[in-house]
This record gives sequence, C-alpha cells and structure tokens, in this order.
Amino acid sequence: MPNAVKRNTESESLSLKKGNFYIGTLDVGKGPTSTTGFWNGITPPRGGYTIYLYKASNGPSIYVASNDSELVSITNKIASTSYTTATQCLAYFAEQTDSFVLDKDYDAIITNGLVYLADSSCVSSYPIGGTTLYPLINTGGVGNGSLTNGVSWDVTSDAFTFDGSDDSISIGNSNNFNNITWSNGITLAVWYKIDALTDFNSQFRCMIGVAGSGRSFNFYLYSPINNPSQLYYHFSANYAGGVSNAVTVSTTRYHLGVITITPQAQIFYHDGISAGSFAGGTPYYDTNGGTQYLGRGDNMWKGKISRWAIYNRALSQSEITQTLRNSGPTFFNTCKTCKDIIDTFPQLAGYDGLYWVYPGGPTSTPYQVYCDMTTDGGGWMLIARSAPSVNLNGENWGWKGGSVGSINDFSKAYQLGWGEIWDGNATFTSFIFGNQRTNADNSWGPFIYKVSSINYSTFFGSDTQQSYTNSTIKSNTAVYGTSSFPGMQQAVGYTTTGTNNNIYYMRDCCGFSTLGGGWGGMSTVYCGANFYYSGPWCGGETTTGGVYNFNTYTSNGLTYGGTQHYMIMVK
Repeated sequence: MPNAVKRNTESESLSLKKGNFYIGTLDVGKGPTSTTGFWNGITPPRGGYTIYLYKASNGPSIYVASNDSELVSITNKIASTSYTTATQCLAYFAEQTDSFVLDKDYDAIITNGLVYLADSSCVSSYPIGGTTLYPLINTGGVGNGSLTNGVSWDVTSDAFTFDGSDDSISIGNSNNFNNITWSNGITLAVWYKIDALTDFNSQFRCMIGVAGSGRSFNFYLYSPINNPSQLYYHFSANYAGGVSNAVTVSTTRYHLGVITITPQAQIFYHDGISAGSFAGGTPYYDTNGGTQYLGRGDNMWKGKISRWAIYNRALSQSEITQTLRNSGPTFFNTCKTCKDIIDTFPQLAGYDGLYWVYPGGPTSTPYQVYCDMTTDGGGWMLIARSAPSVNLNGENWGWKGGSVGSINDFSKAYQLGWGEIWDGNATFTSFIFGNQRTNADNSWGPFIYKVSSINYSTFFGSDTQQSYTNSTIKSNTAVYGTSSFPGMQQAVGYTTTGTNNNIYYMRDCCGFSTLGGGWGGMSTVYCGANFYYSGPWCGGETTTGGVYNFNTYTSNGLTYGGTQHYMIMVK
C-alpha cells in the first residue's frame, strides 16, 4: 500500500523522516487527513519513482516518473537543473528538506521506538551512487553515513558489499547516542548475507559497532573454530555481552539477526526465531566518544548488509516476526512464490499480506504479491481478483494473461500475470477460489473451494475435462444448502475452448461451460434455476460497509446465495 506523507517542521511520532517530511509505513494508521495531517501517497510504478514536493496547502505536490528518463525530465523542471542521469537526480533529492523520492512503497516496519534506520535498498536512504548514506530516522543527531575504503553497492540485491579488510561506513561520534533514552531497553536488527562460512574461521565479524576499547552496540557474527557448519551471534557493549546458540547461516540468501536487551535478559533471534538468551544488562554506548560504524567495529564485516535498525526498547517476539515479514524485497530473493516463502520461513504462518518474490530467481526483477499464509497451511499466492463494473479495455484476462491492474487498487480488477511472468519459472499443484468478502481487502467470503493434485504440464495443454481432487475448505451450509450439493464446486480451470481466452473457465458438473470467471466476476446460467448445482456466485454487487451482500434464494428446495466476485490463489 502507498505510504502516507506529512510535511512538518515539528516532531512527529511513529513515522520515518526525510528532511521535513514524515513517512507513514502502515504499521500504524495515519488517517484521516483532517485529524493527522497525513496525505495518501502514490505507489511508484515498477521501474519508476514517486516524487513528493512541499506546497503550502492541501498536501504535497506528487509527481510520478515511469522510468529514469521521466525522473530526469521532472527533476530538471523542479530544480531548474540540467541533469542527465537518474543518479544525479536522486542525489539532488537526498540533500533536500522539502522534497524526497521513493522507488517503492516502504515496508510496514515497526516505528514504535525506532531511533535509527539506514536502508541501502531505499533511494531516499542511499541514492544509488556516491559515498553518503542518509538515515530514514535519526533520533539523537546520529550523523549521515560516510562510505569509506571502497564499500560498494550491489545493483542486483540493492545491498552494500564489505570486503572484510577495511570497508566501513562511519555514522559519527557514538556519544550522539547520549541524546537517546534507553531505559526501556534496546533492539538491534541487521539484514545481512555472508559469502562463505570459512570467512568466519575462528574470528568475529562485526555488523555494527565501535572500533575502540569502549565498544558501543557491537553486534557480531562469529565462529570459535575453523571450517564451521554453524555460526553464533555475539553482543558486546563496554565488554558486557553474551553469545547466542549456534545458528544455521546460508550463503545463498539473506538473514535477519536481532538482539533485544533489558535489565532482565538479552535475547538473540535468527530469522525471527529465538536463538538463546543471556543475562540481562544495561544498554551501553561508548562514552569515550569513539566513531560509530556500520559494517565494522573492532572487527571488519565481510559480506552484504542491506539494512540496520536500532530501537530504544525491546521488541516482542510477535514484533520481531513482523519485522521479518516486512524485510523488503532483497530478503526474499530466493523465493519465486508464496509457497517458497512459507517453506523457507515457516515462522511466517498466519502473517497474511504483501510480500516480495523473484519469479525468475535471485537476479530477476522482484514483484510484490499478496500471500495468504493462513488458509489451509498458507503459502497461497493471489493471481486474480474480480471487481464490479470495470472495463478492462480488451486486456487479456485468464490463466495465460499478463498483469492487469494493481494489487493495491480494489476499485479495479487485478491479475498477477501468471501466464506471462511465472509460467516457465514456477509451477503449482493446487489452487483455491471463492468469494471475495469485501471491496477493500483480500479477505475471503464464506466460501472457498480447493483444487489439488494438478498435473501442471497438462493443465495448460488440454481442452478435455481433467480429473482433480476437489474439496470444500470453507462453506456456509446454512446459505449454500447441503454438503452433498454445495454447488458449482468442480473447478475453475484453463481451456482454450470458448469464444476467447479472457476468462477463468468454469468446469462444472456438465463439462466445459462457456461461462466462468471474468474480470467483472463469476457468471453462471444457473442462478435461480431448478438445479442442484446452483452456486455461491449468485449474489449481489451491493455492499454494506464495504462487505458484499450475500443474497440468498431457494433452488430445488435448497437455500443458496453468495456474490459473483471471486479470488483465485495458487500454491
């Protein structure tokens, strides 16, 4: 969802901050505008940018650039400059106080207690070039970061690469942390990737810290032996600290390392899962005034890091899982589908919402998708969502169609584009489909069917009736009759039979139907007819408080109802 924004020269809580603008991350509500002063932003287009510019009334001016060329053109008009590259434009906005630019909706990172955040994957934090890293929140006057000794930025992963020898990012004097109150504890979170386990042979690698004897928020990954199969986290502040349990660290994907500290306990977390605890202590910073670094301390980091976050309180277990869930695109770069995400991170079960996936693998373009992580084991990826009374102007709708609409725009039909983007890169063996509950989110209505045991290689290649295992996951039998006749549950499938391909064809009990799921909803000839397979697609367009009205009627002595609006998800 697009970030809410507000220009304010005074302090504003529970937001990120860029110059005089505050940015809501959707972890807490920012409406209505009349009360909060926040205005709805606009989601940047894929490969493009959204520019926010202060004006005196009625919210900021908002410009949308579809690509680098348009960004250059708009920036030159705003700034009266003659820039020729996107990097020059981003560097310009990074230095401004009354304008800023985003290239993606920022994730719903927890902002309660957040006192420092730097993110190499956000163009307002690192403008794709140069040697300056700008914090997205900077309580206490912690400085901009200065990249030294050749720290590089990896265009594929949007992360900084540290050579393990002398690369580092300095963020000023550690005594700046004196200006922050730490009485409620501390949380350090770092998103990182290692190159090789042997880089940790009998040594520490520091992700954030001070090089001097005081040690300030020094957070390490290390091994006490050579050729390790697992690693350990270590925290040290003024030589008071602890060590985690052994954790498994992959060299092919990113990880999230977290430590929370209170007087009662220090708790380590690895990818959102507790990795051991240690005696509590008081959070320390280096009162000797040593330089605070990212990517080093008294030891040098080797590998990649994309984000650092510091809180002046201890996050709870559920908040740390939420932090994992909102880790940004790079973190999920080995996942092509929602199933890959839940298989890799089973701790995200129950955390429905928007995630990033890479349909073509780690070096491909990431896509933001909706994942149902709750229904029937989770791992379901939304591929189609109908909408009433919206003309798609001939756009291809169906399994083989491309991207249609926006996942965040519920006023129009949405289609992921499986046939054009995922087919050939990923497969599925099951899908679920059913009523859409509201016209404002991706929640299910009172009816969900599941189609499983799909042979993917023949699913798109046959016009004959195929036999699948079908089951009802959710059905309001008080509305839909009896379990013996739930209606129209055979499958939504693919076929080239019919007048065109702009439909998710319904395979009903009479074989192929020329009707089924179009962009405007599911249609069937059986509504109100004297058939046992009248179904839950027979309902109204109207809503009450945004919830579709599930109209009822009687057919063959059974009561049916529903709505024609549907969603389809695959796994």
